[in-house]
Amino acid sequence: MATRIRASRWSQYFSLGIYVLFVALAQPIVPVLEGKYGDNSLITLAATASLLLPLPLIVAASMSQFSAVVVDTLAAAANMKEASTFLSQLCRVTPAPPSQCPG
Repeated sequence: MATRIRASRWSQYFSLGIYVLFVALAQPIVPVLEGKYGDNSLITLAATASLLLPLPLIVAASMSQFSAVVVDTLAAAANMKEASTFLSQLCRVTPAPPSQCPG
């Protein structure tokens, strides 16, 4: 348990460091936005830094969303399996009408 907590803390520290570094490095090119900050401001900053950066940024964001969908689907399947196992065990222990118990 202590190892997991320590790993989580170091993960948070690492993420914080990356965000602080990004903000520090982005400061010189923020005036390009001219005070208009929107949903795609990060892509605008990336395009200002290099014309090749927006495409990998968009692909990475899309892949991140896809992986989140896969994880959510797997978690939902595990939850359904656990719920059906619990229900079938419950029906063996307590008498219930056949319509309420699976197979």
